[in-house]
Amino acid sequence: MIDAKRSTFGLAIIAASLAAGASAASADILTLHADTKLGVAGGKGMFGERKDDGFYEGGARSSYGLVLGAEVFFVDAWIEHNQFLRSGSVDGTWTQFMLGVDVDIDIGETKGFDTTAAGGKSGGYSTWVAELGMGFGFGVGTGQQVDPPLDNGEVTDKGFLLEARGLVAYRLTEMFALGVTVPFQFGYFTKSGAGTFANNIDNHYAGMDAAAMLTFRANWNLK
Repeated sequence: MIDAKRSTFGLAIIAASLAAGASAASADILTLHADTKLGVAGGKGMFGERKDDGFYEGGARSSYGLVLGAEVFFVDAWIEHNQFLRSGSVDGTWTQFMLGVDVDIDIGETKGFDTTAAGGKSGGYSTWVAELGMGFGFGVGTGQQVDPPLDNGEVTDKGFLLEARGLVAYRLTEMFALGVTVPFQFGYFTKSGAGTFANNIDNHYAGMDAAAMLTFRANWNLK
């Protein structure tokens, strides 16, 4: 229980830092982004009756997925779907719906200036960028490959999430970037079956997970 409190407190500190940093940084009015990801993910049940058969129990698994999101100033909303592989076959899927904040930090040289602009150079973008973000939302997991559309009978786990993440990426162009994303999540979940969040605490558990994902990102910015 102590570890869970520390994890939640740490995520709250990150959120406050991002909110403070957002007031001092510049942002586009609207950014649309699509990420494809490939890497490794794993986690651990922390407490609760069902922690030993939580979604992320059983060691690290190969993972790949897709993120579709929209950011207005510093507020980011996204849908994320991940597939997990073990021994070459799909071992589960996780889909989450998230709302949060993030801030980008330029850490490389600037290129792509418009040298024809009045008064000299204008525009440009940093070759390297770091992103720090946090979000909360709701997710559902399955223990097998899904045959769309997702049916409630295929859901094995569902719950509420807090996420902190970091991204370091190299911009191939102003629109496209390649980097590494490291997300960390803490969640409170229930296993499917008899009972709900309200009336069957024996079906509940809390857990955390982390991943390291090679990420290809496409951005569309509205200044």
